[in-house]
Amino acid sequence: MSENREEANEYKHCYNEGKKHYDNNEYDKANECFSKVIELKADYALAYWYRGLIYNKKQEYDKAIIDYDKAIELKQDDALLYNNRGVVYSNQKEDDKAIEDYNKAIELNPDYASAYNNRGIVYSNQKEDDKAIEDYNKAIELNPDYASAYNNRGGVYNNQKQYDKAIEDYNKAIELNPDDALAYISRGLVYNNKQQYDKAIEDYNKAIELKPDYALTYNNRGVSYNNKQQYDKAIEDYNKAIQQKPDYALPYLNKGYILKKIGTDYEQAKLCFEKAHDLYSIENEKYRLEKIEDNIKELDEYIEAKKQKESKFTKILKETEEIFTNSENKKRSFLNFIIPSERNEAKNCLEVLRRWNSYTPIVADNFHISKGGGYFLRINGKGIVIDPGFNFIENFKGLNHFFDEIDIVLISHAHNDHTADIESILTLIHKYNENIKSSDNSEDRYTIEYDLAQRHGDKWGDFDEAEKSKLINEEFKRSPRRKIIDIYITTSTFKKYVGMFELMKSTNYKLHIIEAGYEKEFKDDSFTIKTIRSKHFDIISDDSSVGFLIEFDNNSILYTGDTGVDEKLVEEYKQIAKGTEHRNLILLAHLGGFKDYENKYQEIEGYKSFYSNHLGRLGLVEINNILNPKICLISEFGEEFKDRRIQFSEIMDKLYEDKIIFLPADIGLKLNFDKDSCKVHGISKVDMDTLVMEKDDIKLEDIGISLLRKDYSLHYYNKADSIKEGNLIQALIDEYEDSNK
Repeated sequence: MSENREEANEYKHCYNEGKKHYDNNEYDKANECFSKVIELKADYALAYWYRGLIYNKKQEYDKAIIDYDKAIELKQDDALLYNNRGVVYSNQKEDDKAIEDYNKAIELNPDYASAYNNRGIVYSNQKEDDKAIEDYNKAIELNPDYASAYNNRGGVYNNQKQYDKAIEDYNKAIELNPDDALAYISRGLVYNNKQQYDKAIEDYNKAIELKPDYALTYNNRGVSYNNKQQYDKAIEDYNKAIQQKPDYALPYLNKGYILKKIGTDYEQAKLCFEKAHDLYSIENEKYRLEKIEDNIKELDEYIEAKKQKESKFTKILKETEEIFTNSENKKRSFLNFIIPSERNEAKNCLEVLRRWNSYTPIVADNFHISKGGGYFLRINGKGIVIDPGFNFIENFKGLNHFFDEIDIVLISHAHNDHTADIESILTLIHKYNENIKSSDNSEDRYTIEYDLAQRHGDKWGDFDEAEKSKLINEEFKRSPRRKIIDIYITTSTFKKYVGMFELMKSTNYKLHIIEAGYEKEFKDDSFTIKTIRSKHFDIISDDSSVGFLIEFDNNSILYTGDTGVDEKLVEEYKQIAKGTEHRNLILLAHLGGFKDYENKYQEIEGYKSFYSNHLGRLGLVEINNILNPKICLISEFGEEFKDRRIQFSEIMDKLYEDKIIFLPADIGLKLNFDKDSCKVHGISKVDMDTLVMEKDDIKLEDIGISLLRKDYSLHYYNKADSIKEGNLIQALIDEYEDSNK
């Protein structure tokens, strides 16, 4: 029996009204209209479809399934209906049913990009990354402008720690849909993982501008502020996230961690952990629950300690609280130094981390040792430390490096100004690897424990501590995240530190004993390290010390180490000169200072008047005559020359008629390498109004050097770029005073 015209007009009118309300996000009104359509025409599949969409948006998933079942019954060959029911099953975490529906949708329409994208989401949730990426690739192949597919594929790359690929996908998603807040949030998360916190915050700000009521964005921005140690801003964002979504557990947890860490309000920290515990209990997140319970237990102990009656013990704690807080802040800053970082390996580089040697007192005081250090090389992704002397680690950290950038340590001889921080490095390897294993923060995703908890799911909470520890250690032994450092030392250095190496025997490092003539080729990383003779008396004799020749691409770096000059050394350097004649040779020369007997030099006496234990003036000239390097970095000046280093280098420039570029080396001098050349990374611009300095790579011939007399530090700038030295000095003074507040 056919419907009459009046009824037909009525259900069509209701259907059209329902669509208008749906498009205007007026879902309750739309629902009424589609329900009326179904009442008038029970076999109208589109009405069930729309109502299913509404129920899904309202998270009334069972009702949505009922409507999609009916729609599919009426229209069994419609791929769209299977796809949408798959979305509901996915939201209900019924992954197998979701995949079954997506498979059916693809069977009915092999070119259905959305079905591939949605199936990829399920595979991603199941940690089947390869299948997920395959589906996202297919969705993009079918629809190259599919922003959601790029966004989702970026999420998988982020989880795989392929951060550059993830950013590339998020950039494309944003290009296709500049108003998608989720794409900015996702890219912000990657920048946070790369420890580029300012970029992350910039993306979160944009996401908040587009979608001000999204709690996740505030939580994530809070995490970035926390990583920048801007705790007040982080807490403010966590509070906003909680205000937006009171049943969102993560901001409570993150706020609890901060309050516990800074120690200002243990009671409030405990309340945050308890609230997070309640919410995660609903989701049965056993891994997080266990960590939360441990933190609550610790907070109970802290709170109880605070309640103890006032006594001399509590008074001393109270009176020294500011000192303690300050030291804890420094400690937290240092702990950030020994967690995994996103290594920026775009450029090969050499960085100087030493200023000058002292007058070499028998016992170095704090003033003298603050000028020590060493050198850092990055070659094709490998980080190489040379002679980590006094305060090397502090200088290394001060130049915004992270401990995990260190892969190889080279030590040329046994004196303290070349070896003082080797014990620190051994200690930090151990601490770094312990951090890799586990953390008391359940949100530290870099840990082995976090990976195992994700892999085992709810079962992880059922293991006791001994079982967990065993699983963590077994996984750690085969994990690529485990850090092993290769340490190359001379015989005299080994004899000096043999007790320490015996005491700290570990699988965290490999020890190699070297002498002049030793050569090691790193084939995978395309560079070679050769040891060369050095004439310098350390602990045993003047035959144990070495220098290093490091070669990569068409570049050679010759590090003299501490050495005097004699006939044997000259012959070896002549052979090196032949082998490096057509290469970009960088000479890193240790001057050592001046000796009065150098002034008695007569050519017929050979090397009799040369400084015996260092190059000195005469030795520096001799090896430059032999090697003819592109650039000579003069390092290890005596402290007595701290204000004359520029003058000395200018004298050397004139002596060689600018055919060799001489630079006095100081903390922060950085050379960036290309295949067969290098530039200095220095100050390229000074804003006249704000005195803010910008840095860029500068041609060697354009380098100017400025001395800041506040601490006698040297600073390298582009003299060809109209930088006024007066403005530069004022900017450097401002920077110095800010850093010493």
